[in-house]
Amino acid sequence: MRIPDFKKKQLRDGFRNVSELRQDLVSGEWVVIATGRAKRPHSFIKRKRDKFVQPISECPFEDPQASGNGEPLLIYYEES
Repeated sequence: MRIPDFKKKQLRDGFRNVSELRQDLVSGEWVVIATGRAKRPHSFIKRKRDKFVQPISECPFEDPQASGNGEPLLIYYEES
């Protein structure tokens, strides 16, 4: 069986990345492992999002029956 060659790639941040080809000993399948994947922090840029505030009148947990749920089967009340 011939194992394919994987050439080195030049990434834009200067790292050299070589994918690895490994064989699963149990199933015998060949698996490609991307060893340099963790070296790409620019792929996970955090973007600011506007905070969404839903009015209490539209909250499904404030009045479950109004949201289309049936009557509760069991309710625990706090003792005062």
